This record gives sequence, C-alpha cells and structure tokens, in this order.
Amino acid sequence: MANLKEQEKWEDGVYQIEENDPVLGGENGITNKPIKQLANRTLWLKKALELFGKKSAPKDLTVESTSTADESGHSHKLPVGSTTEKGIWQATSDTGIDSDGLVLTAKAGKKLAQLIATVQLALNNYIPLNKRSSAVNSNDENNVATSKAVKTAYDKGVEAKTAADNAQRSANDGINRANNAQSSANEANNNANGRVSKWGDTMIGSLAITGSLSGGFANGLMLKNKAGGQNTSVFVDFYQTDNIPRASMWMRDAGKNSTQIEFLNTPEGADWNIDSRQNVFTITSSGNLWSKAYGWLHDKFASKSEVYAKSRFRHQWYGDHYEGAGVFDVPMGDNGVMRTIIMRATIYGYAKLNLPEPFNGAHVVQVMDVGSGRHVVGANIQNGNVVEVFNDGRTGLSIIAIGWYGW
Repeated sequence: MANLKEQEKWEDGVYQIEENDPVLGGENGITNKPIKQLANRTLWLKKALELFGKKSAPKDLTVESTSTADESGHSHKLPVGSTTEKGIWQATSDTGIDSDGLVLTAKAGKKLAQLIATVQLALNNYIPLNKRSSAVNSNDENNVATSKAVKTAYDKGVEAKTAADNAQRSANDGINRANNAQSSANEANNNANGRVSKWGDTMIGSLAITGSLSGGFANGLMLKNKAGGQNTSVFVDFYQTDNIPRASMWMRDAGKNSTQIEFLNTPEGADWNIDSRQNVFTITSSGNLWSKAYGWLHDKFASKSEVYAKSRFRHQWYGDHYEGAGVFDVPMGDNGVMRTIIMRATIYGYAKLNLPEPFNGAHVVQVMDVGSGRHVVGANIQNGNVVEVFNDGRTGLSIIAIGWYGW
C-alpha cells in the first residue's frame, strides 16, 4: 500500500466528498483528494514553523553585520558614526590622515602632545643676547632675565613658597577630601548611567545575551512570575511609536503546575487609538494548538493512524468462486463497512450458493436471469452468507448482495 505524495503548499480549501462522487482511490482518486489537501497543509505548516524557529535565532554582531533574517538566524546593521550622526567610530593611531570618518587613539594623542612640547622648548631656549636684564622690578616685556635676576627672584620666591606651602598643606587636606568624595560620586553616577533600573527603564540600543552550555540551555532572557498561582503571568509586548501595545506573547500559569502560552495580535482594520489585541494562537500545557482562524488544530488534522482507520475501502476478487465474485467494502464509521458483493453462477433449479464473505447486519439480495430473461427467480440470504435461490431449469444468474459488516 503506497503513501500519498505530499506537496509543501497551502491549500485554500478542503474538498467535500459529495454523495454522488464515486469511491475512487489512487493518487488522483476523488476519495483521496481531501486527505491529500490536508497532508499538503500539514507539510506547509511544518516547514513554516521550522523556518520561523531558524530565523528567530540571534547572530553575533560584527562590523560587517547587516539587517537580515534567514535560515541561519537574524542580525542588525550597526550605525556608523560621523560628524553629524551618532554611531560606532573606527580608531586610528596615524596622525597624518586627513579624514572626518576616523577618531584618534590615546597613542596618537600622546604623540601630538610630545611634538607640541618639543616645539615649545625649542622656542623658549632661543634668547637674543641684547634682550638680557638683571632687573627684578622691570615691566619691560622685550627683555629676558639673567641668572642674577633669576637668583634674586628665586630667593624671594623660596620665601614666598615656604609660606605658601604651609597654607597649601592645610588647603590640600580639604581638597583631597573633596576630590575623594567627587570621585566616589562620579563612579556611582557612571555605574548608575550604565544600568537598567529594576523599577523600569528605556534602552536606546540593542540587548545582546551571549553564552553557551554544552548539552543544556545557554544564557538567555529570563522572565520570572514571582506572584505564582493560576492565571498569574509574564509577557512580552510589541509597541509602535505610541504607548498602546500591538502584539504580545503571554505566558501564564494554567494551574496544576502547568503553563500555557498565548500569542495576541492586532487585526487588520482595528481602531489605532485603543488596545485591540486578540488571542490568535494558543499552546496548551499538553501541547494542543488552537488558532483563531481554525480552532483546535487536532480537529482539523488527523494522525497517520487515524487517516488509515478512516480509509478502509477494500476490494477483493474471488475468480474461482463459482463464475467469479467481487467484494467491495466502503467504510461507514470506525466500526463497520457497507459491503457489496457481486457474483455470477449457473444453477439447475433450486440451489443454495455460498457467498465469498458474510454479512453480520442488515442485508438484501437481488438475483437476475442473465440468459434469455424468461426465468422467474426468487432469492433470500440465510445466516448472512448463503443465498437460497428458487428457480426452474438451467439458468445463468447475476447476484448482487448489499449489507452491513461490523466489528
């Protein structure tokens, strides 16, 4: 017995077998048409769910990341910084590049500072001889002090420094305390700015969770229902540009230590100004699936064993039974079939003919003269498997019996 050939496509409808449709099996038989359409839908849904699971896996972000979603997962493009836009910048230690798209490293900054200091020292060491002066009270801005003037100024400076140092020591104690307090405050402020408040907050960037654990669950997002008890829950909401939720994934306690997941969505044409979410898909604790469009999916789809049980049409030919006999069983429920038997035989007068297979419910028999048609023939069935025929003379008969056979 061959299996139906499934196609990965969505069937817009399922054919309803009409009362006047013949019972016809095979790949393109009318009896197999609705079963084949349901099998196509099942394969299509299976492939769609597998692809959705693959696309929902996050990828690690790199400088070449793009906003894509495929069978290997999804990623997002990183914003590139510029003189007018916020974003991620590339650093360089090369101080000879003319570019608005790069930033300097600390190494490059140190190199520039050293060059500036070298130039300043060179300029300070260049003193013309006619610009020397030993005066320590001159206001002339064009002369440079000699060693004598410097010595005089130095001595006075030492006196002033000694007095200033004594005052500075007292001041330093206060400044150090203030600096320590400011450093602690800055660290606390920086720490707070980089954290998300447990009382609620807004993130302006992406949240990435990385980690791996061989043979088990990796690091991930954890939602805890601390209330506990039936109908308590946690959820993930999707918003547009306003403050009204448009879609949600709702995970709630279904009682008896079980959980249930529901997906809420806003239908097309809903009022944009109010929360119009509706439950469109439910996964129960036992794994049953409910869809707003189709209801309980197990009412729409049958397992392989159930489909086989409802496809018990059978035909059996008995070529050596009298002049040939055929049995046709058409399923009428899970516990029985409508059985039709056609048989040819030639008799001489009264006879009892055995049927190739029996009936065990209501049944009727029709016997006809297939010869000249001049014989009047009467018949009935005894014990569900013997046809009693009343006839006069030699007659070729065509026998049709219809009835119930159950188990």
